[in-house]
Amino acid sequence: MVKYILKRLAYMVIVFLILSVLLFCLFKMVPGDPARMMVEGQKMSVSPEKYEMLYQEARARLGLDKPLVIQYFSWFGNMLRGDFGYSSVYRIPVLDLVGPPMRNTVCLNLVYYVILFLITIPLGIKAAVKQNSPFDTTVQVTTIIGISIPSFITALIFIFLFAITLPIFPISGMVTTGAGYTGLRAVIDYLYHLCLPVIVMVFAGLGGLTRYVRGALLDALSLWTMCVRQELRDLERRR
Repeated sequence: MVKYILKRLAYMVIVFLILSVLLFCLFKMVPGDPARMMVEGQKMSVSPEKYEMLYQEARARLGLDKPLVIQYFSWFGNMLRGDFGYSSVYRIPVLDLVGPPMRNTVCLNLVYYVILFLITIPLGIKAAVKQNSPFDTTVQVTTIIGISIPSFITALIFIFLFAITLPIFPISGMVTTGAGYTGLRAVIDYLYHLCLPVIVMVFAGLGGLTRYVRGALLDALSLWTMCVRQELRDLERRR
């Protein structure tokens, strides 16, 4: 077991290194010069000599004046330390730029999966236990319909119903603009803005996971039934 875990970890490290090289190469292949973008706004206000000096300083500050191998290891080391560089477009560190969207994505998916599992696992188990019953048939038909509807169509329908026709939920943002809530009220407001996206995601993922749970349990029950029958046959032979 330890050998297997170490082997998998080694594979992960190798894949990570290969992906880092590919990402670095793709970044270098993208048209444009980051150093030029940083000083382009000053081009008309300074002399050509001063502009060139600012450009060279920007290249040195970004490490673009070094060989590509040195640039890669510098970039890789900074990435391991959590330093993802500076956005030349938004003029802020990349970590500050991607931090809030990443936090929202993690929270959204965490709430989504908790609710999805709480619904689909009991539903799939009950459908499998009551196989071929009216309840199972209803679940089967409903899940097929849910799978057949594209998720973007589901999103548009729910936005129209619960944000326009019945303005229950907001359709944008993660906090109420200008509210300035703190403490528990801020948490409730944040969860309130998560409601509509979570409902859409749960509705879109309900069918597939319910059918998966039902099918997996039916396979397990079928295997268990075969084992029980084999045991009974063995007992009969011994008698």
